[in-house]
Amino acid sequence: MDVVFVGLVALFFAASSRPALASPAQMARMHEDLVAGKTRAMQVDSIEAANQLLAGEHPQFPALPNVPAEHVMACCMNSLKDKDVACVLMKREGVPVSLMVARSRDMRLPSSPVTVRNGVSYHVQASGKLNMVMSERHDRWVCLIAEMPAEQLMDLAARLEF
Repeated sequence: MDVVFVGLVALFFAASSRPALASPAQMARMHEDLVAGKTRAMQVDSIEAANQLLAGEHPQFPALPNVPAEHVMACCMNSLKDKDVACVLMKREGVPVSLMVARSRDMRLPSSPVTVRNGVSYHVQASGKLNMVMSERHDRWVCLIAEMPAEQLMDLAARLEF
């Protein structure tokens, strides 16, 4: 009995320590739920305010990168396959944009077309009308999602300040 229990515990820890792979459909659903208010989120007006709120609840989580000159509206901490993902809802030219951040060790980048800009590799995905770009920078997995061209999302991602 003890051997079975130890084996189950070892299996659980092995599975929970592996990086999660977020499918485009899962990421789109997280974005849509955030935009629709289905996700419990805290109202904020800046990335600094979002970092303060999230750090209060999750002190070990890495800080969100700054996004210059965007209207930040809300933030929350979500879970994707038992991995923490910080979410920020903002608007760019009236279009809702989700910024999702996790530890690089917790998330895997999908097999997808890659565009390299200024030395940064962006994995480009789509789900319905939503486009998303994902990258790894400064020990963080970063995903931007919106109903706008991937090129515009990469422009926004290039302006992230870590």
